[in-house]
Amino acid sequence: MCRALLCLALVVVLVVAMPRTLAQGSLIGVDDHFLSVSGVDQGATTAFVDTASPGLVYLPSSGGAVALRPGTLQLAAVASGGLKGYAWDGTRMVRDVRLDISFPGVVAVAFSSDGGLMAAATSSQVRFWGFDASGYARTLAALGGFSRIVALEPGRGWDFWVLEPSRAVCLGFDGVSWRPAFSLSLSRGLSMSWSAARKSLVVLDGDRVRYFGFDGSRFVEVPGCGVSVSGALGVVQHGHGYSVVAGRMALGYALTASGAARVPALDLALPEDGLGGAVSSWGEYDWVAVTSYGARYAAWTGSSWLFDPARTVVGASGGYRDSAELRSVVFPASEPVSRVRLEAEYQVSAKTSLAFEVSTDGGVTWVPVPLAVNTDVPEGSLLCYRVFLATADSSVTPVLDRVRLLQIGYVQGRSRVKLIR
Repeated sequence: MCRALLCLALVVVLVVAMPRTLAQGSLIGVDDHFLSVSGVDQGATTAFVDTASPGLVYLPSSGGAVALRPGTLQLAAVASGGLKGYAWDGTRMVRDVRLDISFPGVVAVAFSSDGGLMAAATSSQVRFWGFDASGYARTLAALGGFSRIVALEPGRGWDFWVLEPSRAVCLGFDGVSWRPAFSLSLSRGLSMSWSAARKSLVVLDGDRVRYFGFDGSRFVEVPGCGVSVSGALGVVQHGHGYSVVAGRMALGYALTASGAARVPALDLALPEDGLGGAVSSWGEYDWVAVTSYGARYAAWTGSSWLFDPARTVVGASGGYRDSAELRSVVFPASEPVSRVRLEAEYQVSAKTSLAFEVSTDGGVTWVPVPLAVNTDVPEGSLLCYRVFLATADSSVTPVLDRVRLLQIGYVQGRSRVKLIR
């Protein structure tokens, strides 16, 4: 990994008289270490912002990257260009090509609650498969019309849940096909988990875990069963309640008569960075931790979880998505801006990249801005920036540590530095 110090600075030229002098004062303004999301446009941002110290921005994991099939010991995993299948051979998990699917751009996979169907999704489309007498997946249907799918989970019967940042959509099966039946509004959906036993959907909405239960006619939120976890990456349900993956820990919560209760005895330390989780029907209290290593099977011993190497699938995590965007909120400038300069702290590898753009009209138009170069832009005073993160290798992600946004002015014979806000 290489590391560079670059910066995001907005330089304002204040024409007063000639000659002009470039301001050389100390750099002041917006200095975002990403320890909060106050400077982030959460509706437009698809990158993951980890507000835990030191504050990092990186590509999100391919949420729902693995799915365990109910009723049989099979697992489907998101891989480059499609899905890969695995099955239990009596001693360990081995490759099962019957579940292999070519599906470029796939980001999520799920089995129906009874294991009779499989579904997978790109950012814009969901496809459905049944199984023939030999166990091979056979195409049934496809449904488009989505804008930014991030995860997929089963629902009641042959229904499926689709997660986008702004909503969780239930795709209802009417006996012939799937259609959107209803949706739950969200602020920044990142992950979700379905429990067939409870008929409950748990959604990670930014840093908030939101619990939705079925009351016999519709899904309603149960506020007492939700919690907030800074830096949360994923959520997964199990027999005790649910676990929230944050960094290298899975924090345990039990469901009680009064709601969700934090139970440190249910915590599970992860040997490497966590990416999310997957529900297991192979054991009432078991679940799968999806990490950069793969799909680690967490088996309940009666007092704690223990990773089971035989049911763990190395390299089956799906890794990181290939691209995402970080966008700032709009910062009003005290003077019209016609020139900018970018600086930031970041880490990239040979297969990852960052690209920066600035807008002076509140995000209507954007201008690519090279790093550490004073660049002319259309004059405006509604300033914001965006960063495009990308990788050609799903196992690695670029990392953005810090961004600074400054306003520097010219005046006759002397310099002046002005705050943007």
